[in-house]
Amino acid sequence: MTICFYTVVYLHVQSNLREREQGDRKLFFGGGGGCGPWWNKCPPTKYVADFGKYGKVVMKVKDEQFDMDINLKNIGVDFFGNTKEENGVVATSAFTDGIAFHLHSGQSYGIGAKPDGTKEFCGPSYTSGHYDSNLGCGGASTARIEGKCLDDDGEVVSADGYPFAEGVIAGGTGGCEVGDLSCVNNGKLFPSASGKVNADVTGPCPKCDDEYLDPNTSDKQGAFDTWYSIVFHDGLTGARILCANFRKV
Repeated sequence: MTICFYTVVYLHVQSNLREREQGDRKLFFGGGGGCGPWWNKCPPTKYVADFGKYGKVVMKVKDEQFDMDINLKNIGVDFFGNTKEENGVVATSAFTDGIAFHLHSGQSYGIGAKPDGTKEFCGPSYTSGHYDSNLGCGGASTARIEGKCLDDDGEVVSADGYPFAEGVIAGGTGGCEVGDLSCVNNGKLFPSASGKVNADVTGPCPKCDDEYLDPNTSDKQGAFDTWYSIVFHDGLTGARILCANFRKV
């Protein structure tokens, strides 16, 4: 009987040790979940943007880095119907100029796609500009909208110089906006002939866990150092073609 008792205790302890090592279950000690620095097995924070019939984006954030799994579908040529004229030459984007993508400061009104009314759901009056906690200050930065893109003499810095070197922006770190995922070593995305986009992109996201705003909060607009949503843009014209809010899961 004694041997049996000790065997059960031993197996129970071993089982709970394995659970701690996996890092994604409740801890044996404390009973309330979470993780501690001494075993350093904290799981990443997971955020999901669900586009309904247009697919899903899953983003995991850990150690000031993001890993984003992008799976879009039903992306048609009608998303890219715009043209752009430069130096007298009219170009059409179709699928050729790809899709840019950014984290935005504000909340999208709902799932938005160009054929269903981009302006209503994805417009700047809802999603505001790019999440820009490091004051990269591109032309679409929420920090620029809020008047924070000033140089050391208090002058508004031209967006033509973006991204800026460190020290150019007063009080900031310069470089790409945190939310400009197309700028941070990722480039644009290109749909397949069947209208699908499948990509895994990674990069820095220094304060994303701290500066995420849940769509259920009262602040719908957000600020330059907060983020709600992801917006996909026509790579040629910059038109907003798809958007959705991230939910923390």
